Amino acid sequence: MDNLIEIIKIAAIVAGIIILLLIILLSLPNSPLRKWLLKIAGSLLLAVTVICVIYIASPIDALPDVLPLIGQVDDAGALITGVLNLVGGIIMLGQKPKRGKLPAAGAAQDK
Repeated sequence: MDNLIEIIKIAAIVAGIIILLLIILLSLPNSPLRKWLLKIAGSLLLAVTVICVIYIASPIDALPDVLPLIGQVDDAGALITGVLNLVGGIIMLGQKPKRGKLPAAGAAQDK
């Protein structure tokens, strides 16, 4: 039971870090730090995916698999979490910073 509480604490800390990084990314869309923050957030999401895969493969479960249906609920939750974090991590690692081009000084824009 103590292990489950520790896992929940770690998951809450990781989720808080990811949310904080996303808030920073939203507030600084043209910052040079954007690429760096996207790499960190994407890496964290991929780390959570690895943790979910290890949890699913390990014989230790929060809910034992011998209980019909209830034992597979935690594995299904870990699988869903892992897949969503994998997709989010791949998207974040694939993002390129957007650099807007400024018009040349004195250039007229006719439209």
